[in-house]
Amino acid sequence: MKVKIPSKFKFQDTVLLTVAKPFDFTKPEKNLHLATKMLDFMKKSKGIGLAAPQVGISARVFVIQTDFGLSGMPMLCFNPRIVKHSKELVQIEEGCLSFPGETFKIKRSAMIDVEYHNHKGELIKGILTGIKSICFQHELDHLDGIVMKKRFEEQNEKVSG
Repeated sequence: MKVKIPSKFKFQDTVLLTVAKPFDFTKPEKNLHLATKMLDFMKKSKGIGLAAPQVGISARVFVIQTDFGLSGMPMLCFNPRIVKHSKELVQIEEGCLSFPGETFKIKRSAMIDVEYHNHKGELIKGILTGIKSICFQHELDHLDGIVMKKRFEEQNEKVSG
């Protein structure tokens, strides 16, 4: 089975700016292959998260790895969603592999309850905080066709009066 992941990023607004399609679990080995290729590409690009639309694939899947030590396990998230989020917000300067050199201060929920499926379609639930919470929200934005510049502009709209 062949999965084509580009050797470098190329902005494709037709995929990156549209809502990604739900993931199909009929071929788990193909799903794992795609996620593994995305993870390899993310690491090679020195990122901590990568969504399928960033590599030209309209599918609701992303990969995250925020800890590259011995205990750092990647998250392979198929059809992810946020079930609940805290009212407490944190603001950090975010970057994105799709827009090298650009950063924006984005406000995100400090804690989120999430659900996603593994490559076999099995449901996984968890509570995320810190950088994993930020990264999950950033990558989920990609699946919803929202890039960080748009998120920043939404959060910083000027109120005319």
